[in-house]
Amino acid sequence: ESTLHQTTGYIANQLPLCPMVLQAANKDIFGALLLLDPVISPARLYIQSEQPTVPLKQLAGIAGRRNEFGNPEDFLNRLRGKVPYKLWRDDILMDFCMHGLIPATVSSASGDGTRGPAGANTSSSAQPHGKWVLACPPHCEVAMYRGAYLDYIAPRLQQVRIPVRIIRASGQFSFDVSKPPNFLDSPTDPELWKRFGTPAEDVQLMGQTHFFPQSDPDIVSAHVTQMLHRLCPSQMTVVKSKL
Repeated sequence: ESTLHQTTGYIANQLPLCPMVLQAANKDIFGALLLLDPVISPARLYIQSEQPTVPLKQLAGIAGRRNEFGNPEDFLNRLRGKVPYKLWRDDILMDFCMHGLIPATVSSASGDGTRGPAGANTSSSAQPHGKWVLACPPHCEVAMYRGAYLDYIAPRLQQVRIPVRIIRASGQFSFDVSKPPNFLDSPTDPELWKRFGTPAEDVQLMGQTHFFPQSDPDIVSAHVTQMLHRLCPSQMTVVKSKL
């Protein structure tokens, strides 16, 4: 147990990973980091400001997402066939739809039928509405993207001195704020591997998009297995992989 306690930090490829990465400076928390196309971009994009740096017009598609569905199957039918979801493995897309929604509620106290995520209304009069809403509503997602370039963590990565492996998609995000973003491309700084206290491994997957964990999870499983084997070889069995 003491060996497995220092295990790989398997970090998903989303914006909130930055605080988790910085926690890796404490070797008692993680023994290694596997970063899946992390949203840590080139330094030139970050501005020391308290105001959001990404224009709202660039995020119009996100702000206009449909937020209410009859059930998870309704959500699945809407996504199936659309990019990037049509690239995902079927079982993963189903998991996304099952866990990406929460029951909507109506607050009888307000009397106006206002809907909100379950748990958001602390009033005991909040009642299930029979509909489902996105667990991360569009306005929250927009706020997250608008503030994406307010804090540049790369200089602090020198504190991280454990093994790190970065896996990047093949395309490179254009970072042109005048155009809608192409989320299929990699948002990761190609030079990120140099920023860590111990230089990281940098792996670029040719022919894969930013959503490779959802479209080809066996790739991720293989890297996780390999890194765990390095950390605790006596407790791991090497399996055939797609590495």
